[in-house]
Amino acid sequence: MEGLKLIRAEVKNFKSITHKIVEFNGRSAIILGKNGAGKSSLIQALTSPVNSKMVPLKPIKNGEENASIELTLSGNMGGEDQTYNVDMHFTPRDKKGRITVTDENGSKISDTKSMVNSIVGNIGFDILEFIDLGLTKDGKVSKPGVKEQIDTLKSFLPTESRKRLFELDHEKSTIYEERAEINRDIKSNTAKLKDAEMDPQEIEKYSEKKDDSDIKAKMSSIGEEVSKYDRIANGLKDKEFQAGTLASTVEALAKELADKTKELELLNEDIQKGRDWIKGKERPSMENLSAELEEISAHNKKVDEVNSLKEFSKNARELQASADALTERYNAIDGEKANIFKETPLPVKGLEFSEDEILYNGLPFNANQHPSSTIIGIGIKIAMAMNPNLKVLIIKDGSLLDKKVLKFILKIVEKEGYQVFIETVDHEGEKDLEVQFIEEDLQ
Repeated sequence: MEGLKLIRAEVKNFKSITHKIVEFNGRSAIILGKNGAGKSSLIQALTSPVNSKMVPLKPIKNGEENASIELTLSGNMGGEDQTYNVDMHFTPRDKKGRITVTDENGSKISDTKSMVNSIVGNIGFDILEFIDLGLTKDGKVSKPGVKEQIDTLKSFLPTESRKRLFELDHEKSTIYEERAEINRDIKSNTAKLKDAEMDPQEIEKYSEKKDDSDIKAKMSSIGEEVSKYDRIANGLKDKEFQAGTLASTVEALAKELADKTKELELLNEDIQKGRDWIKGKERPSMENLSAELEEISAHNKKVDEVNSLKEFSKNARELQASADALTERYNAIDGEKANIFKETPLPVKGLEFSEDEILYNGLPFNANQHPSSTIIGIGIKIAMAMNPNLKVLIIKDGSLLDKKVLKFILKIVEKEGYQVFIETVDHEGEKDLEVQFIEEDLQ
């Protein structure tokens, strides 16, 4: 069966471990001990050389100058039996560790990184942790947790599909923002229409502007008549005053009587002409024309308001059409993503996922809908699919697993040629770090 297993591990001065040698020989094991005994340290030691993400920030044990991890991996790769020694050394200057890989003959592998990458999948994947993401502590569906589970399953997508999903998510985000902006504009235009409080009859009445040019021309013409009227009326008053003055002084000015009489006659003639002209006439007034002009101006102002409202209405309709088109594309993106998810071959028959849900045989993938053994079995198969070459699985918190479940897990992993390491707390608080092989412990 293709793949490598862990045969031997030797750990020196790594975190809380001074020196530990474990001969695994490809067997599954329980990492047991009280709190602080070094269980997590040993798990990290088994995974750090093959997963840089698992290297702790302070790998060297306090008081020591360096640390080392030596793993022996063996199995069948490419149809041939292979054995590799993966050694990792830490110094104060190199806390991330320096890795060397040699084959069974002691020959050093030149391209260490490529070699390790070729056999390592996602060794850090924790089965129970993945399962627990689906529900909260009170047994309710955890949407953020399910989202994390879906992100994990997306790793099974082909590269082109993952790339397309990224493009669709980006497009969807852009559409969402653009549509939100349009909807804000729609609300603004609709609010302006509502605030205007104009009924359809008013809008119909004030749809066209009236022509005020004739009124303005008449007002300009009547201005000349008013000026003429005022000029004549004022002149008449002056002449009447002069005539009165002359009439009162006629007797005193007898010697000038003839001249004054002639002047009086002339003045009386002018007075009579003025009286004849003004008789029956009224002083021209702009009051009526001004009122009519104000009426036209008020009408035209309403027309401007109606035109503005029509523009708001037009904008709202056009914006709504744009928003509808974006919504249609937004939903189409969800359909395209759903097809990508549907076409993805997952490692468990009956398991499928969408953008926001994972289903197994048509029911949500969680302990509320399926037996715990089914959920654990699916989690194990997912972990196996993530680690096709290095056949090592990790369960970090297996304290609640009873012997029946352990046997179930062991049966699955052995059938597929894997080994599993389960970290368990000794609740009695008596045992230091201890490695118990599951096969022996369950007998």
